[in-house]
Amino acid sequence: MTNKNSLNVQHSYQRSGLLMMLLGTICFSAKAIFVKLAYGYQIDAVTLMTLRMGISLPFYLVIGFFVLRGNAVSRLTLVDHLKIIGFGVAGYYLASLFDLTGLQYITAGFERLILFLYPTIVLLISALLLKRRILMREMIALVLGYLGILVVYLNDVQLSGDDVTIGMLWVLGSAVTFAIYIVGSGQMFSKISSMGFTVYAMSAASIAILVHFGLTRPIQNLQVVPELWTIATIIAVACTVIPTFLMAEGIKRIGAPKAALVGSVGPAFTAIFAYFILGEVYTWVHFIGMLLVLSAVLTIGRKKQETNNNGRRD
Repeated sequence: MTNKNSLNVQHSYQRSGLLMMLLGTICFSAKAIFVKLAYGYQIDAVTLMTLRMGISLPFYLVIGFFVLRGNAVSRLTLVDHLKIIGFGVAGYYLASLFDLTGLQYITAGFERLILFLYPTIVLLISALLLKRRILMREMIALVLGYLGILVVYLNDVQLSGDDVTIGMLWVLGSAVTFAIYIVGSGQMFSKISSMGFTVYAMSAASIAILVHFGLTRPIQNLQVVPELWTIATIIAVACTVIPTFLMAEGIKRIGAPKAALVGSVGPAFTAIFAYFILGEVYTWVHFIGMLLVLSAVLTIGRKKQETNNNGRRD
């Protein structure tokens, strides 16, 4: 009876983790939709970022007070602090700036597909900087992923012109900077918990965004219509703070490989939201592009799972 109860508790723990990952993925997927809605009120990317992260920052500071107190921070050296700040600025300040800028030119669905390539970029960065060998299966995955983006790009550029190229490059830059954050963060988890690292990095990025706004925009830019405050609050709380911790706890409960599998539905959710809320066109070309990108990411994710399970490279 004890073993049965223990098994039920474990299954319940796993199911709750899956649900957390799914809810977190849905929340993150909706971000691009609300950003596109915000642009309908003639706001620029930096001001929207400032509203988003300015609202988010108090949440991270309060949570960080509990997560980072005690020995969590005192054990870090000055170099460790600088690395966390640097990775946070790359992963959430620059990545957010490039992403929101790109969304001014391309559809939310295409934006999510490009961002979803970041695991392939992590693979390339690891190969270039960490001298990690790329295996044949991973090489095929890379080709599939970028072929998927090319298919959607060629279709959209015929409809929207050069703006698609500009937007694609901005969002690709966002994926690159976020991949740098992922590669760098892996070096820090032995010194600080993943939750602590996330809070610290997000706080640093939020402050960087506020400084950027203060140096480049008049304070009057924050005097926006109530509708924009509402949208910015939704982006900050529902699409930033809540999914950050939902997914962190979800990964803790079900493990990174399963979490990556659940997170792979993100582009599909974004495409559905964009179709019904924004009225974006979604054709068989977009569907094929999404399948190619998802197959690439899942192939790489499966390889990581095998590595983790076996404790070695195959």
